Amino acid sequence: MNNNSKYNNLIKLRDILVEKQYQLENVKHYIPSTWIDHNNNSEIIPVNFPQFLVNKIDEVIQLSTNQKSDKQQKIRIYNSLVRLTTAFNHKQNTFSLAKNNIYFKDEGTFVKTIALLPYLKRLEITHLYLLPITEIGLDGKKGKLGSPYSIKNHKKIDANLSEPLLEMSVEEQFKALVEACHLVGIDVILEMVFRTSSKDNDLILEHPDWFYWIKSNKLENTFKPPKFEEKELMKIKDKVESGDYENLIAPKNDYIDKFTNPPLKIWREDNKIYGLNEESILCEIPGAFADWPPDDTQPLWSDVTYLKLHNHPQFNYIAYNTIRMYDAELFKEEYRNKELWDYLSSIIPYYVEEFDIDGVMIDMGHALPKELLALIIEKAKKSKDNLLFLEENFVISNSSIEKGFEVVVGYLPFDLHNLDKTINLINELNNPQLKIKYFGTPETHNTPRAYWRTNSTNFSIFSYLLSNLMNNSVPFIHNGFELLERIPVNTGLGFEVSDISQFPMLPLFDYAELSWLNKEGNIINEIIQINKLINSNEFVIDKATKSDDDLLKISIKYNSNRAVLIVNYSNDIKRIKSAIEENRQKTIILKSDVQIDSSEVVFNSIFAFILFSID
Repeated sequence: MNNNSKYNNLIKLRDILVEKQYQLENVKHYIPSTWIDHNNNSEIIPVNFPQFLVNKIDEVIQLSTNQKSDKQQKIRIYNSLVRLTTAFNHKQNTFSLAKNNIYFKDEGTFVKTIALLPYLKRLEITHLYLLPITEIGLDGKKGKLGSPYSIKNHKKIDANLSEPLLEMSVEEQFKALVEACHLVGIDVILEMVFRTSSKDNDLILEHPDWFYWIKSNKLENTFKPPKFEEKELMKIKDKVESGDYENLIAPKNDYIDKFTNPPLKIWREDNKIYGLNEESILCEIPGAFADWPPDDTQPLWSDVTYLKLHNHPQFNYIAYNTIRMYDAELFKEEYRNKELWDYLSSIIPYYVEEFDIDGVMIDMGHALPKELLALIIEKAKKSKDNLLFLEENFVISNSSIEKGFEVVVGYLPFDLHNLDKTINLINELNNPQLKIKYFGTPETHNTPRAYWRTNSTNFSIFSYLLSNLMNNSVPFIHNGFELLERIPVNTGLGFEVSDISQFPMLPLFDYAELSWLNKEGNIINEIIQINKLINSNEFVIDKATKSDDDLLKISIKYNSNRAVLIVNYSNDIKRIKSAIEENRQKTIILKSDVQIDSSEVVFNSIFAFILFSID
């Protein structure tokens, strides 16, 4: 291993594991066979777990010696909720979250993620994007584990992502993961939250003026979002859509009167924080809610609160015009909560300097004041000038580049399962003037799973192929996509009320495992084959059209020739003449559930597809 000082934590981890493999030689841990051989997904196998981890670290070191000096140009991102990705019942008995001094944890951890790096390299992943890994608050905690978006301390890592069995701090274990990623040429991206925190955030005791406060009623939580009349809602939306932020309609006085100035005395009581204001009235930190549109019907967010980004005596309340569509009065520099802004802009440099991360996804970055967002990005890029910035923005526009972002989420996760929308987005995004990159994926941690939505393996394969073909698309694998996972991480976007009821427990809040042993199979080999196809050929999409009502036809320039991708979006079997182009010779490149003979091509099921070249 070259320059060992760069990998001190990984070396320390390996040394500890070597000792543990002898101490635990009679302790069996069970793992899914996919973690050892991706071609075998049907078995649970016993291992000496420390020895398994040592072998994986050695495999990482061996992979590092085969690394090319220049990184792959094609970015491919793997998105992980750490405690979910490598979660597995290693004891194969009654599950318990209780700690045990001879077993590694069933929840996913940083150390177990290291063991997956050879697997991710086979998928040709270049960037590992982790959902928030910070300490989780307890006040209003959702589920047994709590949401990683409920940030108790922006500069503390969640100790639950460590292996207590090892004599290393959670910070050292995370550093070992980053070092291992860098060894194999994978960059590490962290998602960070700057607009909200948990209601028991560590900063509250020291900086109560960084938070909103309401008069408390210990017997009953009566805090609810402000209500606006229909006429007010229409005017609010018209003003915002026209870019007019002058004198935005404020909530009614009875709502504003619930808020109070920061308390003079503050204390913790169980998992909550209380205070007494200047009138000796008991007060507390309010919960949060979806802020736009003002009549949004999402359930209240019991575990988070909004940070108070501005100090203005007339805007001492939480509403759309103080936390997202900022009233023009708040644009004045004198009302910025400067110390809070300085703190928020120091978070990314801290993670760069302490952990050597390579990129950041800013949660709800488009909802931050543009001056604060600019400050955060400016300071971050001073700490590492090639830091990759991702934006949680569903609009695909070059304006994101002007703000400092290179990749946005985009709207493929919402459209790819719909034929007409897919045609529109392919043609729209085929614009050579479009420079911003976007996620090439049919799912994210907030949307329905691709396989659950369509019940079609073919759709998952096709969507990954398309994500590699489309202009400026960044192939994006949300953990479990490749395993045909059905259970979403969260039901935040794209779900009907009836859909949500099907998922009473979500991985965002509770223990869950990915379908590593999925009896319906996986698409790991198909992903590998598509990567090889894309890496060894040059494809450029010309245009997308609809044929025979339910067939998608995408014309493609293929090296010096032409190609066509045809996809059946119908539940019906579709037949077309074999000679797509008169008397042209066809070379099959990739197909799924398609039959071909001399006279016709038969698409046997929904999302059956064929990609072939035309000489």
